[in-house]
Amino acid sequence: MAVKDTRTITQVFFSRKRHVDIFPRLHGLQEIEYPAKRNPKEVGRLSAMLCKSCVVALKGDIIGITRLKPPGKVMIRSRSQSGSDFHHCYMTEGKVWLPMGSITYHLGLLFLGEALAEKESSPDLLDGLEELLSYKEVAGEKDDHYLKLLMHFADELYYFSKWKDGNPEKDKERLDSLKVHDAASPPEVTLGSSIDPAVLTDIEKLQEFRESKEKKESKKAPKSSSLGSRFK
Repeated sequence: MAVKDTRTITQVFFSRKRHVDIFPRLHGLQEIEYPAKRNPKEVGRLSAMLCKSCVVALKGDIIGITRLKPPGKVMIRSRSQSGSDFHHCYMTEGKVWLPMGSITYHLGLLFLGEALAEKESSPDLLDGLEELLSYKEVAGEKDDHYLKLLMHFADELYYFSKWKDGNPEKDKERLDSLKVHDAASPPEVTLGSSIDPAVLTDIEKLQEFRESKEKKESKKAPKSSSLGSRFK
């Protein structure tokens, strides 16, 4: 009988010391010289798992972002890293549905989706993304400064995941209280509007998205549906 993992989600995020995906010079718990704006420390520490979430998103492997009607939040469709399948992940208030019910980089993808769906609550994270994409457009993604900005973006993702737009020094964290379920048995959700995933990879589209105002939802009542097999 397998021993139940009793670690918190925060502990899982920072448990890996190996290098980050396609960037062997980055590794878990590495010092972040340019930490998140809300990080009270002069030097942060890198979560390899959340940094991988950022890398996967920047590669264009998020191919669908859909807002969900309350009490839902967002649904993410992403390419499998093996390239042979797709994954669907879901977020409602206080609950997430992930592949095999496991804490992996998919949770970071969901938080990125939430940050876009509720962009007014994620200015620091989206500033970090915009700074990164602006630099990448001019200089590419191979030099030290790009890696510095990537680590900063990952740290911003951690602070958004942990406190959303709250104050880390006085507000209650939300990450470790999340209930995690298996996406193989997805929730009944009601679809809202879609967000172009290209805002995560294209600086002009990101800037247009941040400047745009939300369109009013159609008054026509949408259908509630469990979407586990809809896109297969």
